Amino acid sequence: MAVTRGLLITENHALGATLSGGAFEVLLPRGNLLEPEIIGKPARVTDASDKANSVIDVDLGAVKRIRFIGLFGTTLTASSQVRVTVSNESDFDPATTVIGWQDVVTRAFDSLSLPWSDPRWWTGKPSTEEARLWGAPVVIVPDLAIEGRYVRIEIDDEANPDDLDLGYLVIGDGVVPVRTYDYGREFGLLDASREDSTQGGVVVTGPGDAPAAACPRLECAQPGRGGADPRCAAPARQGRLCGLRARLGSGAFSARGLCRAVASGEWRRAAPRRVPRSVD
Repeated sequence: MAVTRGLLITENHALGATLSGGAFEVLLPRGNLLEPEIIGKPARVTDASDKANSVIDVDLGAVKRIRFIGLFGTTLTASSQVRVTVSNESDFDPATTVIGWQDVVTRAFDSLSLPWSDPRWWTGKPSTEEARLWGAPVVIVPDLAIEGRYVRIEIDDEANPDDLDLGYLVIGDGVVPVRTYDYGREFGLLDASREDSTQGGVVVTGPGDAPAAACPRLECAQPGRGGADPRCAAPARQGRLCGLRARLGSGAFSARGLCRAVASGEWRRAAPRRVPRSVD
């Protein structure tokens, strides 16, 4: 059985290219397709109901090797389609490669995982609202590397009721490594905060948790401060907090985590245990 391997884009030919074609807003021109501010400065098609307005012609300046074509940060709908033509002539006659019309948003759900009443049951495709959560990207990966100087990208989204924005253009070469990604790995966000658990079972976190101002009792825990303070708890608790506060520098737990535990009244005599966090 063949194993799908990752593709690493090594160069974006579009960054040095000349763009033309289509019809775009004056304040959001086609040149914004090469701006890194994908959301803030998109290229906006004037009228998506005419697919001639959403054509992008790219002159790479010389014949280039192409392994990947992508448009990111778009507002395309779930019914949109795209076609790509590559040629060595500016009028695209003859064309060296034609990648015919294909859906931008493809199947993402197994029908058997959806209830029968779900409108996505037949196609398995996300709705337009769901597709726009990740920018409905246009992703074209030819089976084999292609070569050409001129690239034409045609978009058909005539049913789009809103402004058609196109964020960032990539036309790149790339390499496919012999060994692909490790099995079991997955993409996601890594939470860099520290988690602790009180003896009472309350999970408290470090940076990003409640501000220190929310726990005035913490002031009473600083060593070297004597005397009564109306914000302090019972003297026995105050003494324990002084000892715990002195250990904050050792990394046993965070100041904000201690603050939250004290405020909730869940802290006990025993030192908190560390909760290991996953790095995968």
